[in-house]
Amino acid sequence: MAQLRRRKKQVSEAIAHKSESETDSDDDELEKLYYSSRIKNLDGDEENNPNMIVRVYEARYKIPKNANVGELMNSKSGIYSHDPTKYDRFVEQQKNMGRYKRFVSYSTLVLMAVAFIITIAMLLTHWSYLTTGYYYVARTRQSQLETIDFEEVSVTKVRYFLYRNETEGASDIDDDSNYFIVDNVDQLCEKTEGKSVQQMEDLNRITSIRDNIYSPYMLVSEIYIFIQMLVCAFLALIWFPFKLREYEIPLIMRKARANVFFDFMRIRIMAFVYFLVLVGSLPQLLFLFPNDTCLHTRDEVDFGINWTDYYQFCLSMFNWITSIPIAIYICGSCLKDGFRFAMYPFLVANLVFLFTSSVLAAIVLIFALWRSWSMHVIVIVAFDLFVVLYAIVCNIIYEKMYANKDLLRNETEEVH
Repeated sequence: MAQLRRRKKQVSEAIAHKSESETDSDDDELEKLYYSSRIKNLDGDEENNPNMIVRVYEARYKIPKNANVGELMNSKSGIYSHDPTKYDRFVEQQKNMGRYKRFVSYSTLVLMAVAFIITIAMLLTHWSYLTTGYYYVARTRQSQLETIDFEEVSVTKVRYFLYRNETEGASDIDDDSNYFIVDNVDQLCEKTEGKSVQQMEDLNRITSIRDNIYSPYMLVSEIYIFIQMLVCAFLALIWFPFKLREYEIPLIMRKARANVFFDFMRIRIMAFVYFLVLVGSLPQLLFLFPNDTCLHTRDEVDFGINWTDYYQFCLSMFNWITSIPIAIYICGSCLKDGFRFAMYPFLVANLVFLFTSSVLAAIVLIFALWRSWSMHVIVIVAFDLFVVLYAIVCNIIYEKMYANKDLLRNETEEVH
């Protein structure tokens, strides 16, 4: 503290020698002089470059542990004590910065909380509908025109589809005792506006689609994804804004010439972005109609039941590949176990899978904006994307306007 008082005295003496006729450009030089001041380490060593602007993390770590950062910032107001206009402008700037930080922090917290709640509730509801009833494989005849020897010929083909059958003793058509062929598939599936049926010629493929919905691997994968969603909600809403300390932020997640509030917002945004990747990893819950008699999606070309199953299986696999090494590394770090260092090669290799899964999930979310099975799904996905864009824009504005001048740790600290 004695060092800071001596530095304040030096800056005050420098101001006393300035002429009153100097222009406002002197304020910029004064800002540079104040923020680029040489702050000594606790062991007395000085920075090699006295003209280099001190990073916020470096400045905070060189301040004594029990010092009040708000009071240290208040010392700057004494520089303008000779000029009431400059002093009032400085105080107003500090108040505006505090108001903006509180607004961004609390508004982002509320929006993210709403997004987490409604999205997880919606997905759980659709998951329960989809897995409660059982789909059986049925077949029907369909006439279509084909060109044979330069002539169009009407051909009748057998096609297969999936439908819910709650009749006791129901079975698939591939059973030796089941030779039933549906004559009017539109009537069976209650085909009306908004309801449809999607058929396939490959019996093995449509059976595999049905089996993947109820397979233990897929059910466990979906439950695991829901658990990760809850973890993301806990981190973004509770741990990061209220429990995490500034020195606990990993170096890889910090940004040069930034400060603690900016980095806190960044990791909260990262948690929410990963939550969106998890949402995009459940295309079955975004595209399949869970309440209709026959299984179908809104768009048979881009995201029919065939491509929905492919995306669901691949994204579930990528989720296991990327999350398990990260979970092992985090557990090893918490237990201070040296085994965590053996996970570094896996973590680096997983960047490829994480990028791939993020791209696939982004494709799913983009198509879900207009090809989802329900309008409320479209609204919820659009709201989730709005929240992450809102948080990113607010953080960028803070970085450009306030980050280089703000030494306060969070929105609760104030400069009086």
